[in-house]
Amino acid sequence: MLSMRTETDPSGKTHRLPSQMSHLVATIVLMFIPARSMGNMILATRYCIALAAMAALVSLFAFGIIHFSDFLSPSDSWDWADELAGWTVCVVFLGGSLAALAWLKQWVSNPSFNSAAALATTTLLIVMVREGGVIQLKEVYLIMLIGVTITNVVCFTVKPVSATTRLQGSMTKTLDGFSTLLDILCSTFLLKQPHAKENRMPLAQAVKAHGAAFKSLSANLAEAKHERVIDPRMRGVKLELYDAALGSMGRLAQHLAAMRSSTRLQEALLHASRGGRINFEQVEKRSSHHVADSVIYELGDLPSVSIEEEADVEQSLQLFRKLQCMTGDDLDRLVARCDDALDAIEQVMGAESKEDTEEADVPGTRSAVAKALHDFSRSSGRAIKEIYAGPRRSKGIFDLETDSSSSDEEEEQRQPLPIAGKDDDEDGPNEVIFLVYFFLFTMEEFAQELLFLLGTVNEIIDSPRVSARDQLRSIIAPWRKPHKKKVNFLYKQFQKLVPIDPSKLQPPLFPKTQRHEQGTLLNPTRASMTFRQQLSQLLWELGTRLSEPDLRYAIKTGLGGAILAAPAFSEKTRPFFIDYHGEWALIMYFGTMSKTVGQTNFLSFIRTVGTILGGVVAVIAYKLFPQDPVALPIFGFLFSLPCFYIIVQKPEYRLTGIFVLLTYNLTCLYSYNMRDHNLSPATIALKRTACIVGGVVWAAFVTRWWWPFTARRELRMGLGDFCLDLSYLYSRLVTTYCRGVEPTRGPNDGSASSGSPDLPTERTALLARATPASVEHHLSRDVLEFMAMEIHLQGQLGELRGLLGHAKNEPRLKGPFASGFYREVLLSCERILDRLHSMRCVATRSEWDQSIRQAFVFPVNKQQREMAGSIILYFYTLSAGFRLRLPMPPYLPPAEAARERLVDAIRELDVVKQRRVSRGGRHLLFFAYALAMQEVINELDYLGGLLQDAYGVITTRGGVRDFDELFVGGPGDGDEHLHHTHLAFDSSFHFRSAAS
Repeated sequence: MLSMRTETDPSGKTHRLPSQMSHLVATIVLMFIPARSMGNMILATRYCIALAAMAALVSLFAFGIIHFSDFLSPSDSWDWADELAGWTVCVVFLGGSLAALAWLKQWVSNPSFNSAAALATTTLLIVMVREGGVIQLKEVYLIMLIGVTITNVVCFTVKPVSATTRLQGSMTKTLDGFSTLLDILCSTFLLKQPHAKENRMPLAQAVKAHGAAFKSLSANLAEAKHERVIDPRMRGVKLELYDAALGSMGRLAQHLAAMRSSTRLQEALLHASRGGRINFEQVEKRSSHHVADSVIYELGDLPSVSIEEEADVEQSLQLFRKLQCMTGDDLDRLVARCDDALDAIEQVMGAESKEDTEEADVPGTRSAVAKALHDFSRSSGRAIKEIYAGPRRSKGIFDLETDSSSSDEEEEQRQPLPIAGKDDDEDGPNEVIFLVYFFLFTMEEFAQELLFLLGTVNEIIDSPRVSARDQLRSIIAPWRKPHKKKVNFLYKQFQKLVPIDPSKLQPPLFPKTQRHEQGTLLNPTRASMTFRQQLSQLLWELGTRLSEPDLRYAIKTGLGGAILAAPAFSEKTRPFFIDYHGEWALIMYFGTMSKTVGQTNFLSFIRTVGTILGGVVAVIAYKLFPQDPVALPIFGFLFSLPCFYIIVQKPEYRLTGIFVLLTYNLTCLYSYNMRDHNLSPATIALKRTACIVGGVVWAAFVTRWWWPFTARRELRMGLGDFCLDLSYLYSRLVTTYCRGVEPTRGPNDGSASSGSPDLPTERTALLARATPASVEHHLSRDVLEFMAMEIHLQGQLGELRGLLGHAKNEPRLKGPFASGFYREVLLSCERILDRLHSMRCVATRSEWDQSIRQAFVFPVNKQQREMAGSIILYFYTLSAGFRLRLPMPPYLPPAEAARERLVDAIRELDVVKQRRVSRGGRHLLFFAYALAMQEVINELDYLGGLLQDAYGVITTRGGVRDFDELFVGGPGDGDEHLHHTHLAFDSSFHFRSAAS
């Protein structure tokens, strides 16, 4: 059935010859994996069709070259024309095709595309190497068609898996994890026992779900979108609504990560309690709140954390207790409403009927969250202002000026709450309260983002149904869409929210993360050059592009494949190559070639082990059931069950299962097909193993010695780029701090602030009825750019963690790779990003206005410039240290000293010394920003210490301590900024400790 070759018997009748490649059907089924989702199968089939067409065109061109050479030299002997044609096919068509497929694999970066690329490679190599002509090409494509058809039929008929259902399940699991983390974070913040919740997700799974919010959900959505023709849940505007919902969930994950790093005061209080400096029991007698023992136990293994030196620990506890009394109940209610909202979204995502969706009551839940957020914003703002004013409030300083953001009802509710402690703190504000400032603001941002998510989910529920015919018509002829009334959906403001490299937002005249930027002193613009100089620059740009990692990987993959296939196009070596089926080595070479040396080594080991194991099992099976057409398929079915279980359920060992089955199919089925040629399965298995080992060894050699792309080096260079991008993000934050953001509301909008949203009802429109040009969104363009920059940096962290995983597979003769060092560096970088996110949530609030900025920020601009410059210099020093791997300076930028001078200057301002909270206390935001920079500087000091320990210090004898001792003994020797390293701790320690 699968053969295209025929023979004529002596009587003149034509008979088909049995196909010797029918085992490829099983190979294709294995590569496509019927257990994938329907959306993934549709995508893989589309990729297969496109790449099969490309392979057919390349094969036909190669056949044309060979036939043209036969036309030039019709003799049967091997001459120069055949030699030239063979090398042209080998280098240009075969090598060029492998290079193009290798580059496309990196560009598309999709497992479905990799499956289709493997099939296209198999087709090209079998047809070109064996020079089978059009007949063999048709036979291979018939086999491919049957294999793909079988896979699709099984996928869509035998327990089909819906990618849309999987997406909704992943969203439900992620939201459940958000609910668990939110409850634990707020309970930790209030030092209370977490609320007992039925069917609560375990803590370890919650942390994993939180980490998956940035990547796995996007992959599930990409698969679900391909089901829009067969699944009504993914049609019409719902495609964009799900995009917006997943983007919102990613921002919720960012807020949770920022809240993790905003519990510094609680950590200090717990450590002080363990050290005996304070006694919670004495405070509990004067407070209705109880400090949960479980929280203290969960945080028992934390490293020591200190508060500001001028803040007394006992007074800090009293201040925190007062904050609990004033805003703890409202925070509990807000967390409860947010939990209800997350549960409602989970119920909608898992709803099987319209009644289940209506039971969730998304509009009512949204109104409840808005009301709870309004109450929490009011109480937290009042609490912070009163605690900030301190005991002097009772002397009338608090009420010197009118609070424009407060209502008369709030004025009546204001009563002086006594603070147990000293009254000698009148020279400055109660600054310890700012340690919890960012948690409260990030909690508000979380609730506001949750309101947007609820609105998006409500639009998903109310969106009109689209028929399969209309959806198919929109795909085939998108220009013929019926005219519909424009609707201003909430999601439209996030349609262009794509990850932005922070360095891309800088002025083009300055070098970014890339060197050789035009328009600088060293590289003039093209307009100022002569024609010859412009031509030289074009050639230089072409060479620069060819030297980039993706093209280097593609070029060496293509040329390496051409070199490995060269024996097939030589008259002397071709018989040996064909006898050993050298195309197997080529297929294995292409599948093993990876961008990094570590990943190639790992794939080489996995494929070699899988090949040996599969070959041994195939030989044993064929010896037990020789040429048995019944027992062999049954044995193959039973043997494939554990292999497919590993492929589907154990993604980290997926390749092992695939190559065990590939070798088993090739050896056992090929032996059965060649049973008339007296080929033993042991011989086939040995040839298969020899080819696999040859392809794997050649791939490892090419990867290691030809333009090596080591994961160790790329991890180090990537960390340098990441630190530089953090400096761009921080500089953008400083710009916002000094100049503000664009307004987010129109002039006719009467709302006071983003912290006090209007209370919507079920009939309240999600957006005001206005023309598209006049619609104002609740997030400004600057905020969206900040979010996009943070998403880009989160993606960079994921890539760096992947490189760290590959680095351990690279051999290192001078000693084991320092995985722990780089793991700590990545954790510290993640903590810096979380803290910058918290500060962004404060710096982009609507309360920042120009009048407050002129009265509060401009007078201390000199100190602000010194601190910002020191921090940017610190980022630059760390970036250079990672990239150069040279000894570090013994004296790193004095960022902490600059910050302390800024804080001292702020304390000298009249508005701070008198603790005025006029105009809503908006100037407190500036003070909180300056104090919170200590968290970022501590991490920078820690990273600097790590690099000094790793790469050494520029001194003649000892390290940093010896350098500092050189300058001890002079006047003011106690004021120098000495380097101080602190223990690193994971930002997710709350969750890990509780899970353990």
